[in-house]
Amino acid sequence: MIKINENIDVSKRVLTIDIGSPVFSCMLGDINGEIQRVIEKVFEKEFISGEITVKLSIEIPEAFKEFTREDSEGELINECYKYRRPEFQHKVTTVLKKKYEQKGEFSGEREVMLLNGEYVASPLKQEQMCITDYE
Repeated sequence: MIKINENIDVSKRVLTIDIGSPVFSCMLGDINGEIQRVIEKVFEKEFISGEITVKLSIEIPEAFKEFTREDSEGELINECYKYRRPEFQHKVTTVLKKKYEQKGEFSGEREVMLLNGEYVASPLKQEQMCITDYE
């Protein structure tokens, strides 16, 4: 189980980049919130089911940072530091499904047949009774 603790200051720590890292705590919090919401809606029969989709975009673009430092003669100089910055963007999307249904039925003692090139539901032929049917 992954524990998300937003009270920890991670600004000066080296962070591993894996699912248990504070790097993804916001995303995991959003996923967990949607799981709870969907379960509640389905359990309360407001919806039949739900689907949660997580999209994670990972980029590592080049970035630059200027900082001032003192050179060997005591003069302040600006230096540019080039590095690769992590950018992780997530989107959590939920689709809740409802089902609406209308039912109807047509049934009867009819015979389906092809008549003049069209299918029709025709009443059953009433055959005459034979005297032998009573015997």
